[in-house]
Amino acid sequence: MDSTALSLYRASFCTQEGQRQAFDALFQRYIVGDELGQVRAALDTVVSNGNMPASAVAFVYSFLFPSTQFNNDDDSELMLAFCAALLVQDFRGDVIKRQRLNWDRHVKSLRRQGLFRRFYRMSYEAFCILLELLRPALSINATKSMNRTSNQDPIGPELILHCTLRFLAGASYLDVMVHTGISKPAFYTCVYKGLDAICGCQDLDLKMPRTLTEFHDAAFAFQQMSLDGRLNGCIGALDGWLCRIKVPSQSETMNVSSYFSVHYQCYGVNVQATCDANCRFTSISILCPGGSGDSKAFAASSLQQFVSTLPRGFYVVADNAYTLSDTLLIPYSGVDKADPSKDVFNFYLSQLRIRIEQALGFLVNSWRIFKRPLEVKLFRVGHIVQACARLHNFCINNRDEKIPIISQQDPDHYSSNFEEFLPPAQTLTTARARRCAVREAIRAQLAADGCRRPQFNLDRNSARYQ
Repeated sequence: MDSTALSLYRASFCTQEGQRQAFDALFQRYIVGDELGQVRAALDTVVSNGNMPASAVAFVYSFLFPSTQFNNDDDSELMLAFCAALLVQDFRGDVIKRQRLNWDRHVKSLRRQGLFRRFYRMSYEAFCILLELLRPALSINATKSMNRTSNQDPIGPELILHCTLRFLAGASYLDVMVHTGISKPAFYTCVYKGLDAICGCQDLDLKMPRTLTEFHDAAFAFQQMSLDGRLNGCIGALDGWLCRIKVPSQSETMNVSSYFSVHYQCYGVNVQATCDANCRFTSISILCPGGSGDSKAFAASSLQQFVSTLPRGFYVVADNAYTLSDTLLIPYSGVDKADPSKDVFNFYLSQLRIRIEQALGFLVNSWRIFKRPLEVKLFRVGHIVQACARLHNFCINNRDEKIPIISQQDPDHYSSNFEEFLPPAQTLTTARARRCAVREAIRAQLAADGCRRPQFNLDRNSARYQ
């Protein structure tokens, strides 16, 4: 093998400084006239400064030092084998030894200071319950983990859940990875593993009412939220929310501009959500970009089919962004609000509809990753929203003071308060009459009961606009 072959091989395949150093340690002593590599180092400086390409420098070097100390074919084949072995080495440097977070000591410190709930958005007891639910999906092979990390302590389920909850609570990945004693890739591996475990846990599934008993219990719970129990039949509250995201790339979507919301002047995805009377999410749909309106996003979701097929006497409440139907009630708007009976209907409807506003507010303020645009790939946005909605429900279900609201009435004999005010089905000859029938029946029921907007509400509204 001559000097030209060695120099060209070095220029073509040794692209990293570590590779060049290892190559020179093996072969430099065979170059006649530059055994110490002083000329080689000077020419490397010329290449690094961008004055000459590496291939040209290789020819110059082989011209200056044309001969080597081995010339037979056996030696050449041996040297080529050394080169092949050299180039497959991983020149990542020394392994960084990190001190893993001592979980037991960390928990004792947080509980002593009363900070555990603020760190993880739930009590220690609730954290332990959640950990046991997710443990099968979070378990790792400790032996393989230690082999990959030069015998460092493995990252167990506790630390994986710790990283996931801190990430969703809005903590910086820098703070978490340093505090936990893990690398940046390991941190994100923990987070995505935790998100997948939460979204895949059946015990954390969002559940819409499906049976007549469940419909009746949901309606009874909302009736407790209505002043004097005037409205019954509501089984859910619906609203849309713009989850802000970073600008998606062209490789993620063909229509980047569709994710821009003109109203909010930012990029995002349209999230359609429903909740029960306890502000627990019963469904989450993320199918449309942020530029889509709530009515269009709702129509694209499976929730629209569910709402349209609700049994007689049950309905969902929403705001004016949606289309009125006999199973989806919205407030009166425009000049209709001047009618006292319609204004009363709007008040009672708003008492139920506000539950979804509160649920979304609790979600954003508890899981503060939503306080800024999500800095993740577009396909992971849905995982984060779903995981946070499930954790939101889990936290509500595990509050010490929560008392479930269960109706004692027989669901087989359920009747809505407005039933007697519904006109016969055969008289509803137009689509508009069918859409408005339930809302008009409830308005008539409230008027017959002599309901008025309460004085405390009138006083608050007048003070707000003074």
